[in-house]
Amino acid sequence: MELTPAEQVRIPENRFQSAPTLTKIDWPEYRTGNSSMARRLCEQAGGFDDALKAAEDTEIAARLADLAVQFYYVPEIKAVHHHPLDLNGFFTKAALYGQAAACWYQKAPAHRRLLTYRYGVYARELSWYKKMKYILRFLFINRYTVAGIIIFGKRLKPVLSEKLYRIVFQYHTRQAFKQQIAR
Repeated sequence: MELTPAEQVRIPENRFQSAPTLTKIDWPEYRTGNSSMARRLCEQAGGFDDALKAAEDTEIAARLADLAVQFYYVPEIKAVHHHPLDLNGFFTKAALYGQAAACWYQKAPAHRRLLTYRYGVYARELSWYKKMKYILRFLFINRYTVAGIIIFGKRLKPVLSEKLYRIVFQYHTRQAFKQQIAR
């Protein structure tokens, strides 16, 4: 998809037929792809964490929320995040999310429960139900089965293969999280 220079930067207010809808969202839903904030707020929150190579927008949102910043979403404004990846790049990105979640997990104990649920990683903060689910995942999706899942996914229609690739993505996220925590 090609965007005109105007679409890449900002949608003028006169492009809306009526006033845009402003919807308040919680900080875990915040994304930096189409947002703005006062520079002083970003600085007050300590800026982006250079140690995170993924999930840095959600992490800074948590620190901004601690400063009582409120987050809003305007559904009429569309943002396109063009980030082409091949399958290996997709799984590498999963590992970056796992490493980022582990770094954040260690720095911010108050957010540990949310992190374990959001990234599907194992930690003592999980409920017994989630722990059982994690163990089942471990039994069926592990280093012995992942290659077969990928091969099988390449033979399926895109909709089904995407679901299988998402399962492998989560596997790589969990593995990276576990390795990073062990360091």
